[in-house]
Amino acid sequence: MDHFQKFKANYVPLTPITFLTKAAKNYANRTSIIHEGTRFTWQQTYERCCRLAFSIRALDIARNHVVSVLAPNIPAMYEMHFAVPMAGAILNTINTRLDANNIATILRHSEAKVLFVDYEYVPKAREVLQLLMLEESELEYEQLVHKGDANFVPEEIQDEWAPIALNYTSGTTSAPKGVVYSHKSAYLSTLNNLLAWEMGGEPIYLWTLPMFHCNGWSYTWGVAARGGTDVCLRTTTAYDIYRNIAMHNVTHMCCAPIVFNIYHPRSQAKVLEAAVVAMPHPKWGESPCAFVALKKKGETNDNVIITEADVIGFCRKNMSHFMVPKVVKFVEELPKTSTGKVKKNELRDKAEAL
Repeated sequence: MDHFQKFKANYVPLTPITFLTKAAKNYANRTSIIHEGTRFTWQQTYERCCRLAFSIRALDIARNHVVSVLAPNIPAMYEMHFAVPMAGAILNTINTRLDANNIATILRHSEAKVLFVDYEYVPKAREVLQLLMLEESELEYEQLVHKGDANFVPEEIQDEWAPIALNYTSGTTSAPKGVVYSHKSAYLSTLNNLLAWEMGGEPIYLWTLPMFHCNGWSYTWGVAARGGTDVCLRTTTAYDIYRNIAMHNVTHMCCAPIVFNIYHPRSQAKVLEAAVVAMPHPKWGESPCAFVALKKKGETNDNVIITEADVIGFCRKNMSHFMVPKVVKFVEELPKTSTGKVKKNELRDKAEAL
């Protein structure tokens, strides 16, 4: 067995790029992307990504160069998840909620060669360029797609451990920290999420989760793998969410807690959200401490006042006693990062001080 060698008949490096290639072949005429009045098929999406990859290479972007993007959940953001690695480059999607200083830190650390910016964030991007003391040189996205070659042959991935994406934290405790995804890890993460969710064929996926957040939890690649339809949203307002669900018969969506609260207002009673952290305990070492944010007046139909005893009593009826919080503290709102993640480090400090 030691004498067997890898060749194309028995080995192919794993990469999410193959999800798009197969979608273009197997679901060529199926709708791939919807954004308001814009629609593309999987064949069109493949060709647009090939064109964009060609134009990216024409910008003197070489293998493993970083290409950054500052944009909401629009078709261009989705296309770049394939076009950038097809050009052999590394995709860096930036949290649009970060301030100019943090974005400048990311661009400086990543050594990004190109920054794609949606018109909504042009003022912020100009501030970033001033901080980096760089001059502005504008190119228009659709022109790059139009001028590209639809017959461009994507970069052949020789090493599945090669980087496909560079993501950064939100800078909760310090400057943003980078995490590198390889082609293989992105591929396997995608399959893992599809299997865990039991996502069937041809789903209709609504983009309520930011694509900049861990590459949309890999569903940017996953929807292509299942030959589904990406319904893009520039803004995640309740109106736009409900409107697109009804209009396009959405089957799947992902939500951060803050969006979930918008989508399911009736699933909560008086409690808006809660977080539990460990606090010191003289006997057990640690015990649960809950921080609870209640809905504001006018958001519920009753005037019932909830107390610490009510929360603890409810928990005792619905969970194991060791999991029941020993202390409940009511707060106006939970501290969060710009992506909506609860800052549990701050809550732990508060719990330790109780």
